Amino acid sequence: YKCQIQNDSGGSSGTVSSFALAQDTSFCVHAWKTMLERQSPWLYGTMRSCLVVVSKLASGLDPVAAEDCRTCLQRELERFSFSSGVTGAAIAALAAVSACSVSSNKKSNTNSTTSVRALCVSWIRAIMARCEEELTEFVRTVSEYNTTASDNDDDGEGMIIPPERQQRLVRALFTVGELSMVGFRPEDDERD
Repeated sequence: YKCQIQNDSGGSSGTVSSFALAQDTSFCVHAWKTMLERQSPWLYGTMRSCLVVVSKLASGLDPVAAEDCRTCLQRELERFSFSSGVTGAAIAALAAVSACSVSSNKKSNTNSTTSVRALCVSWIRAIMARCEEELTEFVRTVSEYNTTASDNDDDGEGMIIPPERQQRLVRALFTVGELSMVGFRPEDDERD
């Protein structure tokens, strides 16, 4: 994982070691976590950028950092912690660090028979199940409200959905859409 750095005249001015790449990628991993904790909408663009960097440079992460990043990303996606503008980048980063985790296990001769595809299928199913739970709960709540309202001949304004519930619902729907695109390449509309 060495990168050549070109100077202005086109010549090589040195190399960046895999250690520096790992440091930079590790910084982005910690940065997105910090930004997520702060829950500031002003940081969403920067958090998205950090996750894009993680997805592009995941192979430079050490195996422990890759596995930690993978579990954190999956957990936060299952909690619907990411805004809709960040969810796609988080899923791309999760796919990339999953590939890094599997290749690191194979390089270290760990008795892991898990393939990248199997690992991705595992977290896709877990996140999809969480989305299904959220959507099912919402439909159940609305159905119960409608049944109660019709039994009482309620002519009110309808069910009021709290903003935090609306946010989870939108994020769950957006997550389903983003997960369904994992493995597709935009240039040829085929699955990898």
